[in-house]
Amino acid sequence: MQRPTNTSLSLGHFLLALAVVTVWGLNFIMVEVSLRNIPPLTLCALRFFLAFIPAIFFVKRPNTPWQWVAAYGLFIFAAQFSLLFVGMHAGVAPGIAALLLQFQVFFTILFAYLFYRQQPRPIQLIGALVAFAGIITIFTNLGGKYSLFGVILILSAAACWALGNITSVKLGRINMFSLVIWGSAAAFPPLFIAALIIEGPMTVFTLFIHLPQLPAVTLFAVAYIIYASTYFGYGAWSWLLSRYTMSTIAPFALLVPIVAIVCSSLMLGETFEVWKMVAVILVVTGMAINLLGERVLRHGVAAFNKFIPQTKTDSD
Repeated sequence: MQRPTNTSLSLGHFLLALAVVTVWGLNFIMVEVSLRNIPPLTLCALRFFLAFIPAIFFVKRPNTPWQWVAAYGLFIFAAQFSLLFVGMHAGVAPGIAALLLQFQVFFTILFAYLFYRQQPRPIQLIGALVAFAGIITIFTNLGGKYSLFGVILILSAAACWALGNITSVKLGRINMFSLVIWGSAAAFPPLFIAALIIEGPMTVFTLFIHLPQLPAVTLFAVAYIIYASTYFGYGAWSWLLSRYTMSTIAPFALLVPIVAIVCSSLMLGETFEVWKMVAVILVVTGMAINLLGERVLRHGVAAFNKFIPQTKTDSD
């Protein structure tokens, strides 16, 4: 399949990209709401069980070796989201969780160097240093309000996401929706076993059997996590990536933690202190440098070079 070269977003596709990042930002709020009535590992197992049942009977398996689909499901789904859910359950607010998870960008650069010897570009290192300053800001302001254990778990979730990104190199260009379904099937067994061992068989089976009896707001939040965030989010995002260059679509992801923080403040009353604003600016700026820095420099140099000959001609 030929790689997309289109860089000019239509208005409809621009709005679709904004819709995806809004859905993903709100997803952190829905996880927080779900965790009020469902333990984190059970919630994670339930999410991926309902993500592949009954869809797996109607969606063909991705045209790639099964072991890579399983690896993707284990890293991106099972490991990342179990650590994220447990970290949020330990006391990390949705806005901070969304911000910490975006550090996957820099873990991906690190793992690409370790596994494939892909040398990071100077602009990527600069972006990583700026973002790391934001992480340090979060660590130095935890106090007794946020869980250090939870923060470390969510950074570990970001590392698992990055490992999944590295694994996805082996997948080739495949149907992303199919990958979500079959990757969810691979993620469910270890999550289910972990929930049985850590949270107890009684808790797990009671929730699975009596799911319809949970509060309506919890059921809505669970449905949102599965169908809006997983199905619509991944499906629409992969559809956009199949039509536009990565550099056109990827920068929209910068908005996810901002949406999560704003919605958490408005809907859950999460306080937004000055240090949080500083951390957000540093992390998002670091990501922006990583994603957009080379393009901005390239255009800047081109504009400068175009201007210099003109000034010489004028002076002559």
